[in-house]
Formats: sequence, C-alpha cells, structure tokens
Amino acid sequence: MLARFKQFIQANRLFLSEDKVLLAVSGGADSVVMAHLFKQAGIPFSVAHCNFSLRGTESDAEEAFVKKLAASFGADFYAKKFDTEKYAADRKQSIQEAARDLRYDWFEQIRRELKLSCICTAHHADDSMETFFVNLIRGTGIDGLSGIPLRNNQIRRPLLFASRQDILNFAEQEHISYCNDSSNASDAYLRNRIRHSLVPLLEQLSPAFRKTIQNEMQYLGDASEVINGFQNRLKAQVIQSDGTGYFILRKDLKEWKPLRFYVYSCLKDFGFKETTVTSLVEFLEENTGTGKMFHSSTHDLYVERDRLLIRKKTGTSDEKEYLLEKTKAVFNLPFSFSTDIFPHTKEFVPTSLPSEAFLDAGKLDFPLLLRKWKAGDRFQPLGMKGSKLLSDFFTDGHFSKSMKDNAWVLVSRGEIAWVVGHRIDERFKLEPSSQEVFCTHVG
Repeated sequence: MLARFKQFIQANRLFLSEDKVLLAVSGGADSVVMAHLFKQAGIPFSVAHCNFSLRGTESDAEEAFVKKLAASFGADFYAKKFDTEKYAADRKQSIQEAARDLRYDWFEQIRRELKLSCICTAHHADDSMETFFVNLIRGTGIDGLSGIPLRNNQIRRPLLFASRQDILNFAEQEHISYCNDSSNASDAYLRNRIRHSLVPLLEQLSPAFRKTIQNEMQYLGDASEVINGFQNRLKAQVIQSDGTGYFILRKDLKEWKPLRFYVYSCLKDFGFKETTVTSLVEFLEENTGTGKMFHSSTHDLYVERDRLLIRKKTGTSDEKEYLLEKTKAVFNLPFSFSTDIFPHTKEFVPTSLPSEAFLDAGKLDFPLLLRKWKAGDRFQPLGMKGSKLLSDFFTDGHFSKSMKDNAWVLVSRGEIAWVVGHRIDERFKLEPSSQEVFCTHVG
C-alpha cells in the first residue's frame, strides 16, 4: 500500500516530497489511513479537522481523536466547530452542500495563512465511482461523469488509486484505530443508498463492473479534457466584454449546431444550469424578439435584439459606494475594476477601448467615489460643450433597460468623471500639459 501510495503521488506529480501539505482528517478510516501513509512516506504535513456539530458528542469525540492522532505524529493541528444546520438554513442549502462549502473555504484559508503547497483529502476509488452514479442520477454534463478529479485548484486526492477495501485492509494490517461515523449506515443520503443497494446489485450482474466503470470514467475524463479545450477556444472567440459585463452577439449563434451544446459551453461558467440553457435555446429558436430574462445563482442574462447580455448579480451591492485612492489597485467589486497611476509623457497615446478611461489625475479630487448612477445625474460627455442628463445620454445611445440598470459612474467632488465603460467627462480629459495619468479599467 505504501509503495503504491508513493508511486501514485510521483506518477501524477501531485506535489514534491519536501512540500508541506494540509491533510483534511475527519477521523474515519480513509483520512486516518491517509495520515499514516504520509507519516510513513516521510512527507511533512499539518492536520485540519472540521467539527460540523451534526452528531452531538460523537462529533466532539472525533475532534478529540484527530487532535490526539496529530499529536502522535508531531503534526500541527487545526480544528474549527461549525453551526452547519444554521449555515445551511440561511443559504437554503442541503446539509451536505453546506458542509462542503464550509470545509473547503476553511481549508483554503489555513493553507494560505500557513503558505502550504496544497490540501489533501482522502477520497478513494469507490468515492469516485459513487460520484459517477450520483451525478448520473441527478443529471450532469460530461465533466460529472469522470468521477472525482485528482486535482481541483489546490486540492489533491492521493488515495484515488485505492479502493475502500484496500484502505480497510491496510488499517487492519497496521493495527490502525479510527472512528466510525454512524451517518454512513443511514440510507437517508443518496450516496449511501448507492453504496448499500446499487453497487451490490451491479456486482451481482457483472463481477468486473468496478473495473469497467473506472475505465469508462477515464475515457470520459479524457473526452472532457478535449471538449473543455474546444469550449475555452469558443468562449475566447464569441464572449465579449463591454466593461461592466459580457455579451454574445446573436448573429454568432446562427451557425451553431447543436445550438444547446454551444450555448451551454459559453454559459456554464456563469452558473447557468442545463435546464435554464434548454429554456433559453427554445426561446431563441422560436423568437427573434427581446425582453426575456434568464437567471443563474450568480448572473442574469438579458435577451436583446442583437445580443445576449450577461450581468453579474449585484444584490444589495447596488446601493454600495466605493472610495478609490490615487494609487494602483485591483478591486473585488460587483465587476472587475482596477486603477493605475503613471506620469504623462508626449509619447503616451490613450486607447479607445470603452472598458478603459484615462483621466488627468491633477483634475481629480481623491478619493474618488464609484457608485450606481442616479436619476438627475448630469455630466459633460467628451467632445461636448454643455452638460447632459445621464438618462438622456442613455436614451440617445439606445441603452437597453439592462444596460441602464447596471450603469456605474466614477465621481470626483460631486462631478461625474466617467460613465463606467461608456464615456469620460470632457472636464477631466488629458491635456498636453497633464502631469499624471489616472487610468481605470473594468472587465
């Protein structure tokens, strides 16, 4: 087992032997065996344990067990207790979804704070196979049929080579103690029903089905890589930025066959599910009109006459205001926003991209204010002599309702310096005598 463990890590280049990693240890057989294998392999590690407060004293006993285990290895130990049920209720999630979000967010926080190379979880081959069936039953694209990925950002899964029985056999052979999670015996969860009922039935029908499923998941994983490469090239070609969001021209859809596949390829990264994409495609195939809206958990999509407009949900952030100092910075706002400051030279030529604004820093009064536009806002569009109501500017520019709803302005001492992504104000433009350039960029 130890030799296979080392070979699997090396063959897949999961991490270097001298790297220090964070092990996610629940106290069950899988994660405890993983910790023993790391110790025997001489790979330095820290231990993190989540107490989800779901099984009362049993949860607390597992935390105490893992703490003692880490101490026996001389490993740093980190534990956190969560009110998982409240977290799930507040976000209208299942307990399983809430626990997953809580643990991975916290693990990544520890990894960054300690500057560790990666996080290792104890998912094994049987977990991957069960995930295949869970996704198949619930509905999924090809990505979900390749099982649990070996890597996912900073997550590594060094036990995917082993079956559950391999792990239990090693624990017995090495006299390794571990905790038994009582929830694993319950058929209240879909994964457990697959484990207890579906898998034994499939083994009766075909004794070699485990190997068959593993081979199929490998084939599907390879196909997924090819398709994802194509999808990335497609998105780079057709998804465009207008400064505050993204859009796809409807004329680009005409040659797409099958349309549903192509549209889903472009929209899945914006959180749109297959069912929503199906409804969108049905609308596009039956209508040339506008005004229809579709929603994901993170984005809104507006069907306009000539394009599909994609905007990130802002929620309560519509009312938020942001202060920008005279400095180079990147901001995590409802949209991507960055600023820069540099000397103005004769050789400098501003770009004409709507997503960028180049302003005379000497005419600005810092900090600047970034906010949503309001009724009654006026500015002096670049090239004009007089001021204009922003609402009239939108009307003259044939702004759609969604564009108006998502318009932001950059303000200096009460005056609009830039209608973000559209037009700067004449009064703040660069002059030959300007000393410094204040540059802003969205998208």
